[in-house]
Amino acid sequence: MKLSVMAVLLLMSCAASQSSKPATPWRIGITTQGGITGRGNGNWAIGSDGKVEITAFGGRSCTFDATAAERARFETLLANARTDTWQASYVPENRCCDRIEYTMTIEEGGVQKKVEWIDDPLPMPADLTAIVNAMSGAAPSLRTEYGDKCR
Repeated sequence: MKLSVMAVLLLMSCAASQSSKPATPWRIGITTQGGITGRGNGNWAIGSDGKVEITAFGGRSCTFDATAAERARFETLLANARTDTWQASYVPENRCCDRIEYTMTIEEGGVQKKVEWIDDPLPMPADLTAIVNAMSGAAPSLRTEYGDKCR
């Protein structure tokens, strides 16, 4: 009997810790700086309202509406993220050699979390890496899908 009660309590606590949807309003944004030019390689953001904001490397800014599928993708990534377990920085001690510096700000239901890293960061958790790749990684990402529209 005690084992059954413990199992039920464990399942309830796991279910309570993972929400099926992130708190709204939410917004995920990445800003960059540094690199050889010192200007980074652009900025990208998406919010619960479906607005995508891109600033390309050259400085041109654009705003687009995400598709329902794209918005749902980010809602799922955010709902599965364990932001409370993330470090504030994944920058190694040696920032050497013109690497691009990234800062991601996640705002969810009035709570803000910031994380920074550089090209070739310290190991990052899988849930954080998934959001980073969806925002600015290889295709498909906000950077690759919408960045070309801003040129």
